[in-house]
Amino acid sequence: MFLRILAALLAAPLALAQTAPSPKLQTAHSQPILGIAYSPDGAYYATASVDRLVKLWHAPTGYELATTAGADREASSVAFSPDGGALLVGYADGAVHALDPETFHARWRTDAFEFGATKELAVSADLRYVLATSNDGAKLLEFETGLEWRTLDLDYWEIVGGGFSPEGATVFIAGGRGVSALDANNGRARWGVEAEAPVVAVDVSAEGTPATADAAGVVRVLEGNAGEELTRIQTNHEKILDVAFFPEGDRIAVSGMNGVVSIYNIATGERVKTFSWRGVPLAKIV
Repeated sequence: MFLRILAALLAAPLALAQTAPSPKLQTAHSQPILGIAYSPDGAYYATASVDRLVKLWHAPTGYELATTAGADREASSVAFSPDGGALLVGYADGAVHALDPETFHARWRTDAFEFGATKELAVSADLRYVLATSNDGAKLLEFETGLEWRTLDLDYWEIVGGGFSPEGATVFIAGGRGVSALDANNGRARWGVEAEAPVVAVDVSAEGTPATADAAGVVRVLEGNAGEELTRIQTNHEKILDVAFFPEGDRIAVSGMNGVVSIYNIATGERVKTFSWRGVPLAKIV
């Protein structure tokens, strides 16, 4: 089966890894990339960079299709809506913009956070909410307007991100102390799981299964309805930077400061493949 991973490098522009013996490298930005996302159909990907630019790329060829005009702050995160009709961009000053992927014209802009960068973005499958996370909190925005729906009440420091259940009714948030599931409509907690070590990365599968990676190099896959631990994987990474499910939900990729992406079988915990970027830290993978 063809395997494709996009990895944003902290000390190099962009890398595209596949089943070839070595990764393909592509120059994308003049400074490190902080955010990267595939479109739902896999035809495009978007990148956000310290160079203040957001770019749209043709995935099969790597051709650049569009770029935003120069902003006055770093672009820190990107996410496509589930229907592919909007590209959400987060900025270092806490702003969030919704762009039309075809024209790159802004649909709306909002200042989501007063302090800190917008670190991660996610859109619910029913297109009702945008989840925006920052070190100092997490908020749900209305997808159509960007207006704040509610601030989520969390006793977490260093929130790292989150996502939605398939129907959009549950929102998952992870931070230094663990991971929680909340009702997206009223913000009430459904369950919470404490972390054994500070959580450094999180992803939510298409089926609504959250996975966290912690500072001890452990990846935990949790059941979405109650938070029960399904799988625990002790990785060989001294410092994990990101974690990402495969679309099928049966494998998970882990990247780290050591420049390695390792792929694990979730059912068995077995490492099935490894890519190396010769010690270059890999900030984001999708």
